[in-house]
Amino acid sequence: MNMQKNPMPPPYPDVIDLLTTTGRARPEDIRPCTLDEISEIRTARGGSLHPQYEQFLAVMGGGAGILLRGTDFFHPDVVNIGVEGIELLTDDDALDLLPAGSTLVGLHGGSELYWIEPDGTVRWYKEGRGIYRSWPSFPEFLLAQIRAEVNAAAELERLRRR
Repeated sequence: MNMQKNPMPPPYPDVIDLLTTTGRARPEDIRPCTLDEISEIRTARGGSLHPQYEQFLAVMGGGAGILLRGTDFFHPDVVNIGVEGIELLTDDDALDLLPAGSTLVGLHGGSELYWIEPDGTVRWYKEGRGIYRSWPSFPEFLLAQIRAEVNAAAELERLRRR
């Protein structure tokens, strides 16, 4: 078993900086996947991963604090989302929205699916609603998600103080 870490330099410095400066993660909470874990995910996805996603896995695919809490997004939870994600789209008669060569990257509650298309576009699909949002790249998706979580936490705190 190859437990060595992927030697790639961090391609996500803005994401890591925003995670740590907003308190969504401490540096020690940002955990890369091992090469074996990346291989496990690649195999579960049919042998290939989008390069942006593979870089993400190498930097923080094992966890990133409280980012995307409740979503199957990090190893090991993300390994087997493929079947359930395809079932979600099939049951919703929406499989045609998933371009060939896309990489499934997250599943929330069995009713929301995230994927990266071959051109790098990230899509967020919601059951019964279709494609809910899109971002031009995986890093931009992550930055937007962090900001949304920070804003939601601030709003919750504001409501608690009432």
